[in-house]
Amino acid sequence: MSYQPLIEDILEPIGILLKDLAASDGISEQYPGGLDVLTWIQSTDAQPPNEYLISAPVSFPLIGLLQLIRFKAVCMSLGITPDELPERFEGLSGHSQGVIVATAISTATSWTEYCDAAVKAVKILFWIGARSSQAFKRKYSQPTQIGGIIQGTPSPMLAISNLTCEDLETAILKVNHDLPRHCHVHLALVNTLQDFVVSGPELTLNALGGSLIASKSASSVSLRFLPISVPCHSPLLDDTVSQIEKDLHDVSLVAGQLRQIVNLTSSGSSIASGLASQENLVPSLIRSITSDLVGWTGVAFGGATHIIDFGPGSTGGIGSLT
Repeated sequence: MSYQPLIEDILEPIGILLKDLAASDGISEQYPGGLDVLTWIQSTDAQPPNEYLISAPVSFPLIGLLQLIRFKAVCMSLGITPDELPERFEGLSGHSQGVIVATAISTATSWTEYCDAAVKAVKILFWIGARSSQAFKRKYSQPTQIGGIIQGTPSPMLAISNLTCEDLETAILKVNHDLPRHCHVHLALVNTLQDFVVSGPELTLNALGGSLIASKSASSVSLRFLPISVPCHSPLLDDTVSQIEKDLHDVSLVAGQLRQIVNLTSSGSSIASGLASQENLVPSLIRSITSDLVGWTGVAFGGATHIIDFGPGSTGGIGSLT
């Protein structure tokens, strides 16, 4: 890893933290393969299979860690400090989990503060992923088999493209109509005017997909299950919020610390808008992942000419949405 000397001061403490957190009482069952990031990096033989890596308890903190590492590597390569790079942007945001990293980055004025903020961001993502997975597994048993009418391994989030929001919402209402509330599906992300994600139980999502294929030509509507294990951005995770807040009672990112605008994807407005300077942003950040709808089309920064993605980049990141 060519950047390892530049990022060890972040990677090592966070790696140790994640390993310890994953062994915590009441949550360790979510980590049958552990969460030993440092060992996984050092030995390819020790790396778990992709199915384990994409599970929410594992992928949520890892996504944040990778974004934080990339940001530091860019700063170090350019010879600038963490307070200088954000000043060159019109604002910061994140598509789903990335908003937590964006908020943490915006609070740092030195590398010491950056490391502290990075630990907070990863800790927030850890508990969101772990508790969301724990609650969803307890409520919803996984179906033994689902017909293969939709691309991808069945999951609680379904990407749908090439139809209008009005048509999709009509189909959702129709599918939900005769089902109990806990089986409902919900519009979770509006990525473009014709690209959406719906969250819900896998069986209901499969029924929604079948309904859409029946009402539209199969060549026009694109359906794909996303590689994720929890139904983010939906009321199905509302009940997890209070527990996650308890887990993070000692973690704070304060509104007055933000040195750059961080826009929420739920509203398109600054996360600190209308808040007192000492207001803790963590509860809002939790809801932005668990419960709040993502309206990516509403996240705009006046005067911006480019978008820099500190995630995976290209179509694996936000490239297809911009």
